[in-house]
Amino acid sequence: MVSRRSFVKGVIGLAAAGTFAAGYAPVIEQIVKPTYTPIKPDPSIDEGAKFVYSTCLGCNVRCGIRAKVVEKDGVSVVERIEGNPYHPYNRVVDPSSQYSRLDPLPYTTPVRESLNYVGTLCARGQDGIHYLYDPYRIKSPLKRAGPRGSGKWKAISWEQLIKEIVEGGVIEETGEKIPGIKEIFTYGILKEAGIQDPNSILSGIKKDVDTIMQNAPKLTAEELKGEIEKFKEKWAKQLGEKGIKLDQILINPDMPDLGFRSNQLVFVRGRGQAHADYFYQRWTYAFGSVNWLRHTSACQLGFYCANRIWSGTTDINPDLKGAKVLIMAGAQIGRLHPGATGQGIIIERAAKGGLKVFYVNPVSPRGDCGGNFEWVPIKPGTDAALALAMIKWIIDNKRFNKTFLESPNEEAAKSKGEIVYTNATWLVITEKGHAREGTFLKASDVGLGDATKYVVYSEGLKVHTEVKEAELLYSGKVKLTSGEEVEVKTALKILY
Repeated sequence: MVSRRSFVKGVIGLAAAGTFAAGYAPVIEQIVKPTYTPIKPDPSIDEGAKFVYSTCLGCNVRCGIRAKVVEKDGVSVVERIEGNPYHPYNRVVDPSSQYSRLDPLPYTTPVRESLNYVGTLCARGQDGIHYLYDPYRIKSPLKRAGPRGSGKWKAISWEQLIKEIVEGGVIEETGEKIPGIKEIFTYGILKEAGIQDPNSILSGIKKDVDTIMQNAPKLTAEELKGEIEKFKEKWAKQLGEKGIKLDQILINPDMPDLGFRSNQLVFVRGRGQAHADYFYQRWTYAFGSVNWLRHTSACQLGFYCANRIWSGTTDINPDLKGAKVLIMAGAQIGRLHPGATGQGIIIERAAKGGLKVFYVNPVSPRGDCGGNFEWVPIKPGTDAALALAMIKWIIDNKRFNKTFLESPNEEAAKSKGEIVYTNATWLVITEKGHAREGTFLKASDVGLGDATKYVVYSEGLKVHTEVKEAELLYSGKVKLTSGEEVEVKTALKILY
């Protein structure tokens, strides 16, 4: 039952909403049915402006840009950044359509004439001006000025930065000591101990570790432990003669495959160019660490790994011109890499009816692009569930490539014209509660070979390298060399 007080409040609220709607009707109309202001060129070179052509590094598409530079109070200032109409990525904006682009300008077009045209550029590229003028940009090295996670920092000089990185330092506010890279520079530790050729020691240790790891798959746990103990005894004795402990050289002598302590230096850089990469990588390796990482190591790692699995190579780009259907999961044209500029052709073809785009994202697309975009509004965190549902449909309807999946090794795959093979036919131990549950059945488990080979079913148990094809959906019991019986299934069968 609605009280009189609640009813009056509701009426007043509706009246207020009506007044608001009436007063702001033009604004609401603009929000609900937005109009687009055509992008117009700015040929103001006669006013003393300069136009500088360069490359955008907002993402690794590296579109062409044109920056307008003007004089303000005697200082050259970038006033705006726009797309380079000469560039094949940007091309020329078609003023008659918010979706279409024309061809790039011929290089023979005079620069003054090119100012009558604008190339496309995504929002991130246009916002590149803030790399120069953002008031919060970092201008000097920063040192932590409080406990980890406190978010407190202070500016220090480059000289102090270099000194503390090398020799170590102290967080003055907490008294916490921070070690320097000098403590983990294994070459330097050996040199200071009087060893004339540290590389001979380091090479000898590495050779022994490599031998242990190469033999590890053929050894039992006890045998492997014994080999490591022999290794430790040998090198502890040699280093001890110079007053050096083995744990000064290795991260963990009981796990020698972790390598030298110099590997505790990890160099991580952001986006950069090839010439910078060569310098960073060479410096890190010269220090003795293998842990050199770049932006791509995180941002595109999944992309590269997936490409390697199905194609045998890492750098694969989608055939957007020939595609009929495009599924975009977690990415949105115009907002994320490679941005509206690099993906503009998708928008154009979708608007003209040449491509069907399924947009999988909790966030709605900014436009329907002529109705050829279909939004799949999944809930956050349900991406994997959707992917598994698609896999189930493919399996239930047998729409997978059977010939490709049946090839258990490289030779078999190549004989069928495939580039790579898969482990879809390899047997997996699925016995509930077994110590090896969820791992591949090895040839050594059933007396067919060593632990570097795996087992498939092809008219009986076979080593995966010895057959051209194997059963895709096998399941059954196998007897291990230990005498116990375990349930096994092919990797693909587990998905059923």
